[in-house]
Amino acid sequence: MKKIIYILILAALVLTVFANRVKIKNAYLDFDKEPAPMAVDLSDVKLSTIIELHELPLEFNLDIPFMVQAPNGNWDLPYQEGCEEAVIIMLNYYLEEEELNRELADKEILDLVKWQEDNRGKYKDTTIAETANIVEKYYGYNTEILYNPSIEDIKQEIVKGNPVIAPFYGRALNNPNYSGEGPLYHMMVIKGYTNNKFITNDPGTKKGKDYMYDYNTIMTAMHDWNNGDVESGQKSVFIIF
Repeated sequence: MKKIIYILILAALVLTVFANRVKIKNAYLDFDKEPAPMAVDLSDVKLSTIIELHELPLEFNLDIPFMVQAPNGNWDLPYQEGCEEAVIIMLNYYLEEEELNRELADKEILDLVKWQEDNRGKYKDTTIAETANIVEKYYGYNTEILYNPSIEDIKQEIVKGNPVIAPFYGRALNNPNYSGEGPLYHMMVIKGYTNNKFITNDPGTKKGKDYMYDYNTIMTAMHDWNNGDVESGQKSVFIIF
C-alpha cells in the first residue's frame, strides 16, 4: 500500500513539474540573469567630463525606455515584424525624454506601420539604411551609418550618449526567450556595455530590457537584411543625433 502511495505522489510531482515547466524555465532564466549596471541619465552628467577622461569607463548604460514589439502580447502581424519600429520608437522617447507605456507603444507601432505603408508601400524587413531613412523622414532626426564597426566603435558612441541601432541574423543570438529558432532578421538597441557584454533593449521578448549578450555573439550575429540572405548581410549599425 505504501509503495502505491509513493508512486502516486511521485506521479503527481512529475505532472506538476510538467504543467509548470514554462514558469520553472522562466524563473531559472530570471535567477541566472546577470544584473546590468545602473542606467545613466545624461541630463545629470556632463558629457565633457566623460570625454576628458581620455579612456572609456569600464561599464556604461544609457537610460532608454523599453518596449516589446508586441506591447499587448499579440504577436500576429504587424507586431511579429515590428522590431525595427519598436527600436526607433524607444529612441524617439529617449531623445524626447518622455515616458513610454504600453498603450503609447501600441499606438506608435500602428501609426508608424501605417505611415510606411502609405509612404513606402511596405513596412517589413527594412535594411539598416531604410530604417535610418525612416527615422529622418518620420521623426526629423539626423542619422549616421557605421559600416563594419568594432567593439570599441560601439562603446565610444554609447558613451557619447548615442544608442546604437543594429540589425541581426536573429537565430545566431541564441536568446532562450525567443520562440522556436528565433527571428530570421531582427533589430535591437545597443545601449550599454560591461567588461565582456553589450547591454541591449531587445524588443523581441518581454524580458528584453537591459538584456545582455557577450561581445562575440553581438559581433558575429550582426548582419543587415541583404534581401533575405541575412547571414551574409553587411555588418553595419546606425546612430541618431
